[in-house]
Amino acid sequence: MDSGVLMALSASKKAELKLDIIVDNLANISTIGYKNNKKTFGQIIDEYIVKNNINGTSVSPDLSNQITTSNNSQFNLEKPSTDFTSGKLIYTANPFDVAIAEGGFFKIQTPEGIRYTRNGHFSMDEMGRLVTNDGSLVLGDSGEIEIKGKDLGIAEDGTIKINGASVGKISVVNFKNLAELERAGNKFYLPSGKEDNELQLDNPKLSQGYLELSNVNVVEEMVKMMGDIRANESYQKVIQNFDSIDLKAANEIGKF
Repeated sequence: MDSGVLMALSASKKAELKLDIIVDNLANISTIGYKNNKKTFGQIIDEYIVKNNINGTSVSPDLSNQITTSNNSQFNLEKPSTDFTSGKLIYTANPFDVAIAEGGFFKIQTPEGIRYTRNGHFSMDEMGRLVTNDGSLVLGDSGEIEIKGKDLGIAEDGTIKINGASVGKISVVNFKNLAELERAGNKFYLPSGKEDNELQLDNPKLSQGYLELSNVNVVEEMVKMMGDIRANESYQKVIQNFDSIDLKAANEIGKF
């Protein structure tokens, strides 16, 4: 494959897949605790190839191989990651809602194992346990948290009191290396590193009756979207020009 066409195809595919990420970010503007997704080009390409292989649609093996084995600098790869900066807190007046004002994650027991989240939209299940909105257990320093009773109070450090009596403490943890966290859906994260880098926060900053909004900046995402759309259109024109040149060359050479 011509190197010019390969470069244009790669750049076009990069712009197209970045658009998918922007659309995903915009779709999660109202998701509590959602963090802006900024994947690497390498991750994007890997996921694209896997996805298309599964769907049985066309990804040229030649193109896939050349993209994945090429020098990163050739395609101007971006640095990792998820933007873990805090989102704005909103007051809900719901005593079960809890927001983390600074760093850290709630520790959740899901059917798939331990997961971590910034989404503090909690409630009480029929057994009187503190759970997420999908029924997963919110973990405390001593495991699950029972909150049977009235007058629920949650202190800034996570201590839970019912009628003034302490019944547990919400576990809030952080990680030595946030780059090792992988997404598990739109609200959970899972450590991907080989070593356990979880850190227990003894004095977290929690706010009862508040929720943390997504940290996606709509204006920035829209600006990036328009830029990627224009870039993709330009790359498509470059590819069409290469095709025209190749066709013309083949026809002209055939006359001699």
